[in-house]
Amino acid sequence: MVLSANLNILSEIGKEQMNRVIVELSVNDKNEVLTNNQTINTGVNVIDKIQELAGLGIKKIIITFKSFEGQLEDLPREQVKNIMFQIPGPIDKVIIACQISSLDDI
Repeated sequence: MVLSANLNILSEIGKEQMNRVIVELSVNDKNEVLTNNQTINTGVNVIDKIQELAGLGIKKIIITFKSFEGQLEDLPREQVKNIMFQIPGPIDKVIIACQISSLDDI
């Protein structure tokens, strides 16, 4: 099951089922989490949100970089690297959702 950053539904999922849930987080170029089809800026830092998710038992996340989505630009490598270095241990899989423009992006 894939959920967006809206965590209300997570309260209805049992802790034992959290390993089956993948949460999608859309972020802007300031690493702030966006909701409602990327139209509302929550002002919450993506690492703070990931730590919250890890505390709930989430182990898999998808991060979408709104600034680069559909732009055929290079992957925001520095932004990705900075986020990845801060991912807490309980998160065991991070999927970066971003359009690639060359094999160097992979």
